[in-house]
Amino acid sequence: MDCVEQLLDLPRIQSSPTIVSSPAEAPPRRSRTLPPAQIVAAMKISVYEAFPAQIFLTLTGGVFMPAFALTLGANNFYLGALAAIPFFASLFQLAGAYFVENYPGRKKLCVVTSSLPRLLWAPCIILTLFLLPSEQVMVRGILLALLILMHALLAVSGVAWLSWMNDVVPDGIRGRYFGLRNSAVSIATSLATFAGSWFLDVQHGSLTAFCILFFIASVAGAVCTVLLVKQPEPPKTLLPPRKNFVRFYLEPFQQPNFRRLLRFSLLWQFAFFFASPFFIVYTLAELGAGYSLAATYAVIGAIFELLGMRVWGHISDRTGNKPVMTIAAVVFTVLPLIWLVTVKNSFSFYLLIPVLYAAGGFFWAGYNLCSTNLMFRLAPAERNAIYYGAWAACNGLAACNGSLLGGVVGKWAALHRLDLFLFSLAGLKIVFLLASAFRFAASMNLRPVRETKGLRTRQALRLLRRARNWLLLLKENAAAHDDKLSQENLDEEKLWPLFNRKKAPPPI
Repeated sequence: MDCVEQLLDLPRIQSSPTIVSSPAEAPPRRSRTLPPAQIVAAMKISVYEAFPAQIFLTLTGGVFMPAFALTLGANNFYLGALAAIPFFASLFQLAGAYFVENYPGRKKLCVVTSSLPRLLWAPCIILTLFLLPSEQVMVRGILLALLILMHALLAVSGVAWLSWMNDVVPDGIRGRYFGLRNSAVSIATSLATFAGSWFLDVQHGSLTAFCILFFIASVAGAVCTVLLVKQPEPPKTLLPPRKNFVRFYLEPFQQPNFRRLLRFSLLWQFAFFFASPFFIVYTLAELGAGYSLAATYAVIGAIFELLGMRVWGHISDRTGNKPVMTIAAVVFTVLPLIWLVTVKNSFSFYLLIPVLYAAGGFFWAGYNLCSTNLMFRLAPAERNAIYYGAWAACNGLAACNGSLLGGVVGKWAALHRLDLFLFSLAGLKIVFLLASAFRFAASMNLRPVRETKGLRTRQALRLLRRARNWLLLLKENAAAHDDKLSQENLDEEKLWPLFNRKKAPPPI
């Protein structure tokens, strides 16, 4: 059968059966507790909220936090520890999962725990620099403590937000919706990175310039808080509380397929973040690129991530999530090897490195989107917050360990050279070589993961090797070719596109 004919016969991916605690239980049907108009309103507000939320995260992280740490005299190990903090703090999502499962106020929990760090970040940093202007070692220690507290609170809010949005966004349009929302994230990242880096270059990277950027981040955080307050929340039906805490927290690890996905993700997060925090450090410190040039690379990556979110969101709704994750894993295994040939010359600065950032952004969008969506599919309809908490906490811990070990190896590599056959490596290039080997080993663990609905990777590759199939997959009305959609999914399709609506959404 021709690839196009196969494509037209391919339905939108429907919800796969949820994991249940015993084979005798039937998976509970998910109920819609918000009217369609409020579902649309909640999804729109969440897209708007993504913009200031990402401005805050970009200005307090991204290229700016490593640059701020370098200004304070940090070394590679400190930079690795800095990159590991958000992932270490994700362990607090386990505590957040307990509150989400046992208390009805997900929205209140999300608003309170996210607004505190966003509003207080800039005052704390500015006050620290004002009181301790010359104590760089102490300032670096306080910076680490503030980052741990900030990301711990954001982790608790994150699991509440995931449970909240899982009840808001219909399953049949989830890939496209989060692709749209993540597009707003990419735009915010690009604008904040470019504008902030230009400002740092103009101000010669002074501590005052960083304080101004952090103040702008807190203003964006305040806007984000206002939008979260306005976003509708579906009422949550509380189940009887689990008295056995151990059984409560072990439940996700007792489901075979979720456990297989989690095992792959743990290994992958470790391998990925073993090197990823150091590409920008390598660009700044070893290649000697300026803030503006480094920011341009970040913007290129964000632009292609924006493109990738729209592309992979549509494709994953038709082919499934696992094929996209497999393709992205292969690409990310190869990319660190290409970084080995970069040197301080025009070819690397203006062609090779931009291509690497573009490829990284495009395929990271696919992996990030589809790994989260696959986790959503494998979590049960009831008590799903503990699955989200376990997912985030375990992945965060793996990424934390990867960043820390990468920092240790990077510190060692700065003083050593590795001779390999026809060439030798030194500095962070040793980290990149090891990262490629780790990523290859981790990708082998994706194969046993099962996705009930969707194509096999080989089938997806046969479809995606033709450009006209990509165009068909990206059409909003591609589902019109399929007569097999359930009435529930047809109703979900009527909620899309989210913007530029000519009339109110029909009743569901």
